[in-house]
Amino acid sequence: MSSSKTKGLYLIKLNKIFIIIFFISVSVSYFVTSILGKTVITGDKMEVKDRGAVVVLEGNSKVVKDEETIMSDNMIYTKKESAVSASGNVVMSSKTKDNELFDVRGNFADYNMKNGSGKLWGNIVLKYFTRDSAKPIVLGSQELYIDKNQKIFEAYDSVQVVTSDGKVYSDNVIFFQEKRCIVFKKDKKRPIAVILREGEKGVYEADNIFFYNFDKNKKVIMNGSILARIKIEDKKVEDKDKKTEDKKTNDAKN
Repeated sequence: MSSSKTKGLYLIKLNKIFIIIFFISVSVSYFVTSILGKTVITGDKMEVKDRGAVVVLEGNSKVVKDEETIMSDNMIYTKKESAVSASGNVVMSSKTKDNELFDVRGNFADYNMKNGSGKLWGNIVLKYFTRDSAKPIVLGSQELYIDKNQKIFEAYDSVQVVTSDGKVYSDNVIFFQEKRCIVFKKDKKRPIAVILREGEKGVYEADNIFFYNFDKNKKVIMNGSILARIKIEDKKVEDKDKKTEDKKTNDAKN
């Protein structure tokens, strides 16, 4: 690599090359150090613009910064803001400020890796691995907003949240990581919660539902014209019916 200044537009056509965003005219030793310590980008095809300020990737695009990874079919990376604009099979893996893992998949993303905020949209699936549960919280929606500094996730449009205790359907949802609370509020429709507990299935509808599902002291708070349909399974009746059915089967065999 030349140490002299290089001007103009650079088009690099190599399979799976590694490139680090830096001024084009640097030494090989700095290149290796940057790959190990800062932002690493890979792609089938790369176009480097403005002396490394902007990189356009096509095919198997990937950017890694610290413990955060974004992958997609196509991507534009801007060095100054550490900003990623991604499209096609977007996959983002990261950690919250509290070191909890989350994985997001969708069709598109605009995300700032420097401040940990951005938007993903189009068939969103978020898996959030809390430190309090063996199973992740799974969220489906059409839009998702992430703010790691404020410790908030917001989702809109056809929202469905699945936890170890049931499901909630809503127009929107906000995850307050610090408060360990998931909030659903009425917009066009009222949120509906299907809650499964030992021997009980409850379907609830309310203007607002507060789901404290992050810790061992789980609880649900609802307000605003609450409707409830609760089905309680009688375990003794079920066991009796099963024994009767088993006896009939045995009698038939004999």
